[in-house]
Amino acid sequence: MSSAYKAAADRKRRAAPELRVGQRVWLSTKDLPLRTESRKLAPRLRPNRTSSLAPPLKSPPLPRMVDGGLVYTVRRLLSSRRRGRGVQYLVDWEGYGPEERSWIPSRFVVDRSLIRDFHAAHPDAPGPSRAGR
Repeated sequence: MSSAYKAAADRKRRAAPELRVGQRVWLSTKDLPLRTESRKLAPRLRPNRTSSLAPPLKSPPLPRMVDGGLVYTVRRLLSSRRRGRGVQYLVDWEGYGPEERSWIPSRFVVDRSLIRDFHAAHPDAPGPSRAGR
């Protein structure tokens, strides 16, 4: 019976590619369950830059210590969305690329003027209740 299941499953499968030791392959982390709240905080692998034509990599700014906690600098808030009872903001981090943008809850935004300025420029965007503004 199991051979019938195997035959049925194999009809939709392709043969695995032939790989050699030392061959470069493209790996995706799309389906890896990284247990971090933000990809920005996950360990990162840097490509090996051996070319003298490539500019040196500029490391992102280190977080600052504010009120006993680490704080990253925000370049700007890009969008907002409702999640449960709260609001999340899409954050463009200072010194990081667009691939590092992340949705964070409004309670994590230390500088409340960022939220006020965002909603002044985007009055129709989801945000805190009118009473809280």
